[in-house]
Amino acid sequence: MKKLLVFYFVCVSTIFLACNNSASTNREDTSLSNVPAATADSSNIPQAAIIEDIHWQLVSLNNEAVSIPTSGKDLFLEFNGTEQRVHGFSGCNIINGGYTKQDNQLSFTQMVSTRMTCPEQGLEDKFITAINSINHYKLDDAGLHLLKGDTTVASFKAVTK
Repeated sequence: MKKLLVFYFVCVSTIFLACNNSASTNREDTSLSNVPAATADSSNIPQAAIIEDIHWQLVSLNNEAVSIPTSGKDLFLEFNGTEQRVHGFSGCNIINGGYTKQDNQLSFTQMVSTRMTCPEQGLEDKFITAINSINHYKLDDAGLHLLKGDTTVASFKAVTK
């Protein structure tokens, strides 16, 4: 009887979580008013609190505007500071990996992705190449910018889930 109750609880929990996750696919644009800017005024705020636990939607890649692909899903990154992990969507495939961050220095480590082919393969390849090349980031009112040296390679805006 105990095993049956545990099994029932696991099944109900799984269904509840699956339904909750599917409802989160609608996202609305938000301003960065709830995200502190990385300025001298916010020096007492840890940098991890600024970029983590936010859905960052890609808006430009190598200074070219990016539109949502035919899949209907936005290209994005999300940072998990507790686990030092990043995950996202690159246009056709899901990407995951680690990251290291100190002050405004940022790099991705052990990035992996699913390997489906898709019509936007060129965009996806550019996105993966760009994020693997970055060495730091900056925040401003427009959003999160990933840079290689002084060059912005990818820009993101914060959106709610």
